[in-house]
Amino acid sequence: PSYHAESAKDGWQRMLEWFKQYGGKKSL
Repeated sequence: PSYHAESAKDGWQRMLEWFKQYGGKKSL
């Protein structure tokens, strides 16, 4: 599998920022 830790880490940071922005209260 072509897995890049840096890409995954960046994606995780983006998700964390999204949760901070929406307070993690909205359920998709």
